[in-house]
Amino acid sequence: MEDKILSREYVMKNGMIFGENFGYGGDDYDSFIVEYDKDNNEYLFTGIIYDCYENGNLAGYYMVKSGIKDGEMVHFYPNGQVKEIKHLDKNTLEGKQKEFYENGVLKLVEYRVLGRLVSFKKYDIQGNILEEKKESMESDLT
Repeated sequence: MEDKILSREYVMKNGMIFGENFGYGGDDYDSFIVEYDKDNNEYLFTGIIYDCYENGNLAGYYMVKSGIKDGEMVHFYPNGQVKEIKHLDKNTLEGKQKEFYENGVLKLVEYRVLGRLVSFKKYDIQGNILEEKKESMESDLT
């Protein structure tokens, strides 16, 4: 799965800020991301949700399909550097997940299946491996 980071311009042009017109609803458990119309009726949202830092830089964005986070979720440091790239499948972390130090060096790579951590590598700020888990052990499943 290739990392696909959208540009700030694209996100701000095509996305919506999660604010007063948005909330959680859609069922008795408020499980979905909904958009409210002028009469306060709620509709399941599909599109890009984003937020910005006070300096105007993009803080992060995520994809929503029919009220459910589904697709890339990307967060940034205030300086604009990528902080993390997550991949969601119907609100569940799936596949390769990455975190970065503020200087851009890879900090963590995880691989998840149905949200469960299968393997990971943690790196120091110079890029050296600090810790590694190559596969799930039977004890991880209990």
